[in-house]
Amino acid sequence: RMFVPIFLHGNILHIALNLYFELSAGPDMEAQFGPLRFALLFFASGVSGNLLSDAFATNGVGASTACYGIIAVSFASLAVQWGGLSSEQKQAAKQGVMQSVGFLLFWEVMNWNVIDHYGHGGGFLGGFLLAVALDKRHAIC
Repeated sequence: RMFVPIFLHGNILHIALNLYFELSAGPDMEAQFGPLRFALLFFASGVSGNLLSDAFATNGVGASTACYGIIAVSFASLAVQWGGLSSEQKQAAKQGVMQSVGFLLFWEVMNWNVIDHYGHGGGFLGGFLLAVALDKRHAIC
């Protein structure tokens, strides 16, 4: 129940949307963290999302838990770098985060009855926390 749902999907559109996201965001994230750390971030986010989903008896399927974790990794990277950004970079980052958050909230609301909100939240939280822990600049891992 923790690992297998990452590979299961509800329908063709579900897997297509997950694959689109993974193929558009994954390569940059893999280049930033390296293949092993990226795989750890992806699968740990998926597992953390599935754990929260199971805790609330939602039991969703799909790699969306891991995808939300990857989104959180980009937010965590910004949070870790924030002090070293120029005011222009901070403004651009704020705008990008607000657009992402707006889209994600819209997506969650528009698909309210079919989305595993706990899984998405757990994946996001797990991805954020693990990305901060794995950040090379702080030599935590």
